[in-house]
Amino acid sequence: MIYVFPKNDAITIEDKEVEFVTKLCGGFGGFGGGGGRGAAAPAAGGGASCQFNVKKKFKLKDMMYNGELAL
Repeated sequence: MIYVFPKNDAITIEDKEVEFVTKLCGGFGGFGGGGGRGAAAPAAGGGASCQFNVKKKFKLKDMMYNGELAL
């Protein structure tokens, strides 16, 4: 999976902490239910089986490298 984030609302060290939140829904070829041999997942709310909620908080001070935020 590839996640793309907009660059117009940049994350800065002043944010101190960010949280990544997503849902994994059916249609992943057997992963997460609703399997469909590579079929595209339906849009959320369109009958998708969203069985996995993913949440992870990141402390930005732990993501510093050479004095800069390394994202």
